[in-house]
Formats: sequence, C-alpha cells, structure tokens
Amino acid sequence: MSGVLDLHRAHAERLLGVLQNGPRDRRLQAAGALFCFAVAEDSRPSILRSLGAAEELLSFIEEQEAPAMNPLPLLEAKEAACGCLRVLCEDRSTVQALVDREMVAPLIQMLWDGTEDGQEHAAGVLAKAAACTGAASQILSLDGLRPLLALLAGGTSDARAVACRALWSLSADHECPAS
Repeated sequence: MSGVLDLHRAHAERLLGVLQNGPRDRRLQAAGALFCFAVAEDSRPSILRSLGAAEELLSFIEEQEAPAMNPLPLLEAKEAACGCLRVLCEDRSTVQALVDREMVAPLIQMLWDGTEDGQEHAAGVLAKAAACTGAASQILSLDGLRPLLALLAGGTSDARAVACRALWSLSADHECPAS
C-alpha cells in the first residue's frame, strides 16, 4: 500500500507544481485534475493537505484573468479548485489554517464571480470556515454576508442549501466542527 501512496503523492506534487508554475492552459487543466484527484479516494485529500494544497488552491482562485482572455476556462478551473478545497476542508485543521491566515477573501469573491458550481463550493468552504474561531468577523468585514444572501435568493437548490448552512454558521456561537 505504501507504494501506491507514494505514487499518489508524486502525482499530486506534479499537479501542484503545474498549478503554481505551468503555462496557462496546463494550469487550468491541473486545477480540474486536482479536484478529480481529491474526490477519487479517501486517502487522497490527506496527501493534498500534507502538501499544502489548500493555500495553493486559494492563490489560484484569487488570480485575475487578462481582460482580452476568454474568462470561461478560468472560471471553470476556479470552480474545480474550489471544489477540491471544499473536499480538503472536511478536515478541521485545514479550515482553521485558512481562517488563521485570513484567506477567505477569494472565496467571497467566488460567490460573486464564480460559476454556479463554483459558488456552491465556495459557500461550502465558507460554511465550514464560518464556524471556526475568527472566521465570522473576517467574512463579515469582507462583506461576505451580501453574496451569501444573494446566493440564498437566486442560486441553485444545492447552492441555496449550502448558503443557508454558511449563514447559520455565521449566526451561531460554536467552535470549528470536528472532522
């Protein structure tokens, strides 16, 4: 089993390297591949967490496209990156690390600019983050309430449910949920 995990780790390292430094088209593909990697098997999210993938994914989500470029491929890649991040945030320490590093701003922007699935994934991460120490004040200070309410009013049924969880987490007085 160790050999398989080593292969998975090497594959994840290559994908993260491309996400960080590859040419545009390869970076977009790497975001999608990382999402597929994260949801394929139970052991894979822990590999991505150990490689610091959450911060790399958020950096990618935060990037802006050149005005002359077609924004759709980047939006779809950001959707995949946000979906991967949502899987990684099943772990409490990953969520708290994002909150501690004040990295919720790209997720709030994704609520405004993302695809429908991207908005749902961003709301899912924020729902987990909102329950963690310090996150509610970050989300509120970055005006994160308005896009969550907009999603609740006009998103898909799944996105509305996730936005509702995020709003509940923002209103509740509790600790970051255990894994």
